Amino acid sequence: MADTAPRSDTDPNAAVALFKDALSGIGFGMALLDEDMNFVFFNQMFSDFAFAGMEPPEIGDNARLVSLEQFRSGYYQIPDGSDLEQLSAAFLDAIASCARAITLTRADGQHFEVSSKRTQLGGYLLSMSDISDHVDAQTAQDARRDVISDFVNSLEEGVSFWDADMRFLMCNDQYMRDMASHRDTPFPVGMRGEDVIAETYRSGILTILPEGATEEQIVDYYMDWARDCAGSEDIYMADGRFITATAKKTDLGGVLITTRDVTEARNSDARARDMLREAVEALDDGIMLFDKDLRLEVFNRRALDFFQSETRPFATGDAFFDIWLDLAQNGQWVASDESRPEERARQAVTNVCNCVKYREVRLSNGREFLASSHKTDHGGYLLVYRDKTEHAHIEGLFTDVIEHLPVGIAVEGADKQLSHINAAFARIYNIPAEELKDIPRDTRITRLYDMVGAVNGVPSDGVPLSAHASAIQDHTENFVPVEMTFKDGRHILSERAMTRKGDTILVLTDTTSVKAAQEERLSSVNDAIEGTAEALVLFDKDARYVLSNQAWQDMFWLDLPSPQPGETLASLFRRLLEADYYLLPDGMTQDEFYDAAMAVFHSHGKSFPMDTTSGRNVLASSHKTRLGGYLLSFRDVTEERSSEIKARDMLLDAFEAIDEGLVLCDENMNFVFGNKAWKKMNFEGAEHLIPKSGDSVVENVAALVAAGHYDMGDMSGDAYMQWMMGEMAQHGKLVHVKHKNGRHLLGSSHLTAFGGAMLFIRDITEQQQLEAELEQQREIAHQNEKLSALGELLAGVAHELNNPLSVVFGYSQMLQGKIDDPVLSERVDLICQSSERAAKIVRIFLAMARQRPTTMEPCPVNDVVETGLLH
Repeated sequence: MADTAPRSDTDPNAAVALFKDALSGIGFGMALLDEDMNFVFFNQMFSDFAFAGMEPPEIGDNARLVSLEQFRSGYYQIPDGSDLEQLSAAFLDAIASCARAITLTRADGQHFEVSSKRTQLGGYLLSMSDISDHVDAQTAQDARRDVISDFVNSLEEGVSFWDADMRFLMCNDQYMRDMASHRDTPFPVGMRGEDVIAETYRSGILTILPEGATEEQIVDYYMDWARDCAGSEDIYMADGRFITATAKKTDLGGVLITTRDVTEARNSDARARDMLREAVEALDDGIMLFDKDLRLEVFNRRALDFFQSETRPFATGDAFFDIWLDLAQNGQWVASDESRPEERARQAVTNVCNCVKYREVRLSNGREFLASSHKTDHGGYLLVYRDKTEHAHIEGLFTDVIEHLPVGIAVEGADKQLSHINAAFARIYNIPAEELKDIPRDTRITRLYDMVGAVNGVPSDGVPLSAHASAIQDHTENFVPVEMTFKDGRHILSERAMTRKGDTILVLTDTTSVKAAQEERLSSVNDAIEGTAEALVLFDKDARYVLSNQAWQDMFWLDLPSPQPGETLASLFRRLLEADYYLLPDGMTQDEFYDAAMAVFHSHGKSFPMDTTSGRNVLASSHKTRLGGYLLSFRDVTEERSSEIKARDMLLDAFEAIDEGLVLCDENMNFVFGNKAWKKMNFEGAEHLIPKSGDSVVENVAALVAAGHYDMGDMSGDAYMQWMMGEMAQHGKLVHVKHKNGRHLLGSSHLTAFGGAMLFIRDITEQQQLEAELEQQREIAHQNEKLSALGELLAGVAHELNNPLSVVFGYSQMLQGKIDDPVLSERVDLICQSSERAAKIVRIFLAMARQRPTTMEPCPVNDVVETGLLH
């Protein structure tokens, strides 16, 4: 049904609120569950019906738990002795199956009917109706109809329902958008189909095809289509949309019409057809498409250029027979025989129907084509004409070139007779080419066999032809090359190949000079192999012994029977193991060592160290040959291993001699090596925690942290461990670590070329002490500088005070003895004494500022006492 409520195209929350408000006003309870049966929404009516007198569930609560709680609380009337959990599970399973409506009786005696539907997102839509007091069945049916209407409105397809008399019943919103966009409301219920079509036609929203059809014709056409439910119908809308409508009969005799907007798909198809048409037009081949009746439907410009008749141009709808009959009659189609034009045209039709490929066609203008017919999925025929005019010219040149090749070439047809023999092929047989064409294959092979001294290296002198029957059969039937050595010393390689038309090409190549060069190169290679210091041995693709140099024989087989051609690699290696030639690694059994070595031999490119019981160190490696075989090399690295051990010992000794701590870790941060300086500076008091080779560096540091080996300040053990690991991961960064014993260490990590890490640690305890003492001396010097500056300041102040003090002291002395008033005379004396005292204080400041060296000299005791009293 059409949605007449106000819409909100810009505020989805407003639309949801409006939707919830609308659901709250309907006459039955409605609830929406998600796919896990959790509550998403329910209206007030549902709450009143299902949760009267109890607290309704929260959004997100699971319906199964809520239902079980209701049954346990006695909310619904249930038979005595019922299994509440089983009853609740059965109720929810019925809801999940959406199979039928369920009747429930509340404890207060009211009856309700609950039904469910699956939503498009996999959830469940529950409706709950009050059927108490024998509510009329029609009311319940109307409620269910509303649910169905809501469900239908959620479909992506347009849906409309019509009764058996083609009268309108209802439709969903999508149908209104597809077919009734000219209306604001749905068609009235009961409106005749004829009137609906006529109104839609008059509204102008349709594009009527064919043009010029009357309203009556349009109405009759669509009514017949709807009544007969004649499948799908394409409807073209005036706004450019394409609507596909489908009519189907319902079980009650009505008609269900569905619509789908296929505009985008149609436009995509149209674009694809345009691209396909452009691609066909761009082909160099001529393309002609005929229907099942061999009438022309599509052709490209290339085909038109090839076969355009001078008397009658062909067009869409022309019969294939007529096109080729016209070409034959006007002489444009060159005949290869004396047949009449009608017979040739009929034969061409037969060839097309039989899907003949690569049929040659020649025109009077000198052009030649290869025609191929292909059956289409719809019963038609696709004809492809490829211009081979230039190719035919090139083919002639190619034939001329083949004639002058030094390689013998001939073509053997299905009748086993030779054709197209070049001069080099005939010379090998010493028979003229024309005479060779008439000789049967068996005779030809016999005459050639008489000149051959060996086949594939097997001599043929005095041996009947049947001795090489297998090789000859493989050559003729399976196209296996055959090498023939002629009695006159020539070497001929015979090869065969199948052509596209089923003929066989024979190629005879004189390899005499090549063989001589190969033998010379093989001799040089053998000499080089024998001259190398490495032991080399060659096995074929089946790992069977072929050959080896003398170094391999001397290295392994001086005291054992020599290997024989054909002996397997596995058996040879077993022989050496049983003779106790190899020194097995510690903990490895003979079978385990065998498996490890064989794995290296078969994995090409890897090296495998082997120690012998005689004290030699051998490095073995395997290499795959071009023919799939195995080339094994064994190098005596005893001296190299001794030099490496000596160099390693010297390097370790150098590491032990340095004062800085040095630690080497592998790529997994496992301990490899640490020198004495590192152990001394880092494990003093914790020697039992010194790691061994293979121990985890991270676990070792964690043990030191746990043992309280470091001064961590306010940090916890975990935090300090995380900080230290983070600092170590920043390769090249200096990290300062302080031990509990007061030792200061400065370390850094650096990546090695093999993915491991090298740690350098330096003891900076003395450096820290020197820096502290230097800082103290700097502080003393700073204080002296401040005192010196203060002295200079006091000197300046004293100098400035002397002048006003001199005036005060001078005038006070002049007033002494001249004032008769005893009180004033006493005050003048006090001024004179005070100014003199101030002058002495200034002289003391000046003496301090001059910083003269201290001297010992006699002075009056009174002056010393007086000075003390002044202070």
